[in-house]
Amino acid sequence: MQLLEQFKVKEEAQRTPAQKQTPAHSISVKSGERILFIPLTDISYFEAEDKYVFLNTTDGKQYLTNYTITNLEEKLPDNFVRVSRSSIVNSHLIKELQKYFNGKYLVVMRDSKITKIETGSTYGDNLKRLMEI
Repeated sequence: MQLLEQFKVKEEAQRTPAQKQTPAHSISVKSGERILFIPLTDISYFEAEDKYVFLNTTDGKQYLTNYTITNLEEKLPDNFVRVSRSSIVNSHLIKELQKYFNGKYLVVMRDSKITKIETGSTYGDNLKRLMEI
């Protein structure tokens, strides 16, 4: 048993910083010549449009990110849930779910714009499991 533990410690020490996954506490975004760090607690949802992914805050601000939706899905903590091909929402900021067509839902966010996001039919199950519906 000790040999296995020693191997794990040695393997961890050999990893490069890029390989180590630490939980993110904020997302960096460019704003002109500045780089802003947006706390995860202030993020309502992420939405992809064409090749761009936008971060949307609870106070209604929107920032362009350098991440793909897939990168964010891997990087973000479990309270961020992918609800469609183009959207990831902060489950702590979901106000309500409304039934929609063909097994889909509208996710109503608790942000300044009271944003409504349509779930994808294949992602609705993720949200239902999270919310224990």
